[in-house]
Amino acid sequence: MSVTTTLKKISASTTGRRGGSYHAAGGPESNHVLEKRNITVAVVGLSGTEKEKGCMGSGKSCLCNRFVRPGEDDYYTDHISVLSQTDFGGRVVNNDHFLYWGQVTKGTSPDIFSEMNQELGMSTLSSGPGGVMGGGGAGLPPLPPGVAGVQTTFHIVEQTEFIDDSSFQPFKSGKTDPYVKRCATTKLTSAEKLMYICKNQLGIEKEYEQCVMPDGRMNVDGFVCVFDASDVPGRSVERVVEYTAACLTQLIKTKKPIVMAATKCDEADDAMQRELDRLLSRKEFKSANIPLVETSAHNAVNVDTAFMVLAHLVDKARPGKLKVMSYQEALKCRQEMCDFAAEAYGALIRAQVNDYRTLWVTASKRVQHCPEFKRYVEIYGRDAAKRTFVQHTKRLKEQYIDSRVQAYLRVLPDILLDLLPDLDAIKDTDWVDVKEQLRSHPDFDQYFIDRPDESWEDLILGDDQNEDGLCDEDRVPFQLLNSDDAEQCYLQHRQSLESEDRRNDQRRAFKKLLEETGFVTPGKALSEVRVLFMGQDCYEDLPEKDIQDIYDEHQQEITERAKKHFKELLVERADLFYGFANLGNGCVIGQDDIQNITQGLQEDIRYKTLERLDQERMLILLRHLGFIGHGPVRASCPAGPVTHCMDRLIGRVLQRAPRPRSWARSSAWALAHSETGEQKLNVVLLATKPLLHSFSHFFKVSDEWL
Repeated sequence: MSVTTTLKKISASTTGRRGGSYHAAGGPESNHVLEKRNITVAVVGLSGTEKEKGCMGSGKSCLCNRFVRPGEDDYYTDHISVLSQTDFGGRVVNNDHFLYWGQVTKGTSPDIFSEMNQELGMSTLSSGPGGVMGGGGAGLPPLPPGVAGVQTTFHIVEQTEFIDDSSFQPFKSGKTDPYVKRCATTKLTSAEKLMYICKNQLGIEKEYEQCVMPDGRMNVDGFVCVFDASDVPGRSVERVVEYTAACLTQLIKTKKPIVMAATKCDEADDAMQRELDRLLSRKEFKSANIPLVETSAHNAVNVDTAFMVLAHLVDKARPGKLKVMSYQEALKCRQEMCDFAAEAYGALIRAQVNDYRTLWVTASKRVQHCPEFKRYVEIYGRDAAKRTFVQHTKRLKEQYIDSRVQAYLRVLPDILLDLLPDLDAIKDTDWVDVKEQLRSHPDFDQYFIDRPDESWEDLILGDDQNEDGLCDEDRVPFQLLNSDDAEQCYLQHRQSLESEDRRNDQRRAFKKLLEETGFVTPGKALSEVRVLFMGQDCYEDLPEKDIQDIYDEHQQEITERAKKHFKELLVERADLFYGFANLGNGCVIGQDDIQNITQGLQEDIRYKTLERLDQERMLILLRHLGFIGHGPVRASCPAGPVTHCMDRLIGRVLQRAPRPRSWARSSAWALAHSETGEQKLNVVLLATKPLLHSFSHFFKVSDEWL
């Protein structure tokens, strides 16, 4: 099981709140008995004027802030010790040189933390119920103080020294003992003293949460002594070490448990750390067994651990030695937990927000009760949560714009093909000139929308969207043509036209080559003549499919031409068919007859041309014999029963021809119907008398026309 998996379980099993508690899994449903206790902790360390502490403090206030109010939105990095007389006398400071930070309850679950100890490679160094400390920090539930199911309420006091902003000297209040002696006070009294939250609270206390120090008095149960591990300008190492040593000397006299907290380890200086190790190695301090916890309030690393270790020391009935994680080990655990929280919150936002137009107010209300959101806000703050949301909606917006642009670019080639179908339609090769040519095209408004005062992104994200967030305007924003992708699309279109133009030239050249060569005859396959075209540019450059299509088309043309010529040959050689005219129903044309006809035709080139299409040639011959032998009927017309048969063509012309009105007044010119249903046509002949008498006599003596 990974550290991240363990942290997931911790996140689900342990919660915390400011001024409240971290509830452990030791409730009624647990098999473990929940123990409760209260302790008061005084946080002490280097204080005083700038001469003593340098240009900044030692980190006491940040340490207390992160422990009592660990949420990022409740954590303040700027705390002030230089005050006006008014602020010093206010109810928060209350004319004291200490601050009451309020109370916080921390709870632990034995099952979760014993598993976490194993996952993080920690070990229990006691034979009893002692535990391992480490990894704790604001936002990360504290490790158990050696006892399963313990709920501890901490009252936190910070011993400091406030400076008058007019004299820049410490305020005179009550006892005038120096700080190193005063910080070891175990009995604190201050009636109606309010909990400190931040420096902006001073003077406007009513606008902040007001929590009074219980009973106006406190008995200190233990001390957290702060040692700044960073290098601060204007502060000598020797001064810090001696000042801390003096404080420890006084604290040891109280016989109260002490924990040394190295603060600002995220900016630790090697020299300061070495000096701290030497300090704790001194004989007078080594015998006190003062545990060292490396912390960073800004990074929320090992903050809870320092106080939980002290709680374990206060509870003297709990045996066992403690092993505290180093800063680097705890930082790694903290970072893994932060990464897990960020990943979980990111997944939550991606699942809940899929519209770039969603507002933060709406989204935050939607996810405010989700544990992923609460955890992320506790670690990173609401501003960071909002930034993550804004980044997500920005990505959604970019993805939407990109999807629309890609959709426009997909249809742009078709638009260019419609408006610029060939190279002749492109007047100039320059893209700038081509865009103006498109703008002046009659069909421009059908394909493009042109609003010069708006960018194409604004057009895509404009008001032309339906309820689903989809753009109803499907025309391409003309400004999109200014993009490199649009120009590349045009270049590809032009290249395609040029390629197609070259291809058409090659197709025509290959077609001409087929027409000019005498080796391609009807019925001959491409494979038989392919070798003849080797080396020809038009053949070598064309794809195989084009070559086959052109050859098939050419074969169809010469075959139809050869069939037509063969039919003309049959008409020309009417002498071969005289004997088969008007055959009766019982007469049959034999193989000898066909052979005789074939012998009379075989020397003609029109007969030889269809040599490879012998079956089709025979079929044409048999149809012609049928037309001759069984009478000229439309179905067997050699010219074609539908297209070129004159009987059908004349009939169609007569049907479509306008009928003069005189035909409607007189029935003499109308087609008369006989009893058998046949139509009779009245004909007027205009000719010279001899020719007229001859023609009239022919019709009168012919039974076919009567």
